[in-house]
Amino acid sequence: MYRIPLIAVMVIAFGCLNWRDSIAAGETEVPASASSTVNDIEWSQMTVRILDPEEHPVVGAVVRPWALRASNRHFLWLTSKYGSPGRSTTDPNGLASVVFPKLAKGDDEPTVFAVTLSVAHSDFCAKRVDVFAPVDDESPIPDVALERGFRLRIAAVLPGRDEPLQECHALLEGDSEVEPDFVRQPDGWLQSIPVKKSRRWFQVVWLPPDKPPQFGKRQSWSPDDPASREVRVEVHPGVRVVGKLSDDVERPIERGRVVAWCGSPIKKEIEGNPPSNESLSWVETASIAKDGTFEFPSLPAGYMAQFYAFANDSVSAQPTDEEYETCCRWFAANSLRRSETVRFGQVRHLVGEKIEFTLEMEPAGQIQVKCINAEGHPVAGVDVWASAAQVMVPNSSTDFCLPVSTAAGLRNSDIEYMNFKINSFWATTNTDGIALIRSLPAGKMNVRAENSRWKREKIEAVAVESNETTEVEVRLQPRP
Repeated sequence: MYRIPLIAVMVIAFGCLNWRDSIAAGETEVPASASSTVNDIEWSQMTVRILDPEEHPVVGAVVRPWALRASNRHFLWLTSKYGSPGRSTTDPNGLASVVFPKLAKGDDEPTVFAVTLSVAHSDFCAKRVDVFAPVDDESPIPDVALERGFRLRIAAVLPGRDEPLQECHALLEGDSEVEPDFVRQPDGWLQSIPVKKSRRWFQVVWLPPDKPPQFGKRQSWSPDDPASREVRVEVHPGVRVVGKLSDDVERPIERGRVVAWCGSPIKKEIEGNPPSNESLSWVETASIAKDGTFEFPSLPAGYMAQFYAFANDSVSAQPTDEEYETCCRWFAANSLRRSETVRFGQVRHLVGEKIEFTLEMEPAGQIQVKCINAEGHPVAGVDVWASAAQVMVPNSSTDFCLPVSTAAGLRNSDIEYMNFKINSFWATTNTDGIALIRSLPAGKMNVRAENSRWKREKIEAVAVESNETTEVEVRLQPRP
């Protein structure tokens, strides 16, 4: 199961979603596979009503599915499974039709009982909401209420210059909610669709081609001060981070990755501005050289960074108690309980022009998976993978060392983050039906196995220990 809080972060941090293209009011686009036999999907349909704060119908709001709920699990709508999600626009009565699958593609294909919808309109704040599927033809039509907000107009400039820079982007606090689109105006400024007044902090990022990002100072705006909603922001190079793995990792490094998850402070007053409620975040991934060194050319100054890594058969160690407490205070998460069954990041405060540090590592574990058929014979060519978890204080989690890049997403790089083969913790069974998944942090994790001929099987809560091999046997069932 994918953990939705971070996935929401990924969808938002990786640039504006260009699904608000014009389609006429009242029109509906079905998913790309709805009219074919792709994935053998059986489809359902619901109607929703979109209203303004005065409960009047909203015409021309764009509605599309974003995720599915089934058996208390939350599944992203993945194009690889369901085809591109269809869109619809509300008619003069505020009504829109939504097409969605009856079953969620997963281990047991449970019934979809609710759909997470993204709703957008140029005059209202974007919204993401769960809507229950109708039980029968007599089920009432659910209402979704939008709210009005404020527009931000922002320009990124070089020090001492007034001309707006191209290739700039604006980030708002509140990773777990729908972000507004920022549209580039003819004069080079960025203008947002309406923003909730509770979203007070923003940051500008300049992404010059083939160069490290530069960042504007994190700052706030006020719904009571129109002047604060149109600003020029100077951008400057971020903090260069140069690191190396601890000497106990055998060289040369043949395979490895470091992920830096960076966040702004929460609930702290800065220069008289009101306290923030949620964090701005920035995520980058770096490869590890054969000699064990790595570099992040530019991370946002003033943020707290949490680092995660694997290399050869080692993984980043858990943070010290002091690092962990520092991180919790920074993100106002003092009550967060630390669990040894998941991996937390080692912590550094991003200050100055350059930081050098050693990332402490420890031996990894591994899982040996044997796939057999109903008769007990080994099955070759089966993909197997493990979903080790990492936690980012204050409250997000994802697969360990997933190669995420906010800058790549803002540049609209085409990366399918839900493809399990990019997380490096997968393998394919040999002629003996055996596959070895390496470089896993100690803890409990799920193991899955499948291919085009065999149904997906899942073994839950497999315990992995450092310097040990855990053996798992998976009995496969053929696909129809």
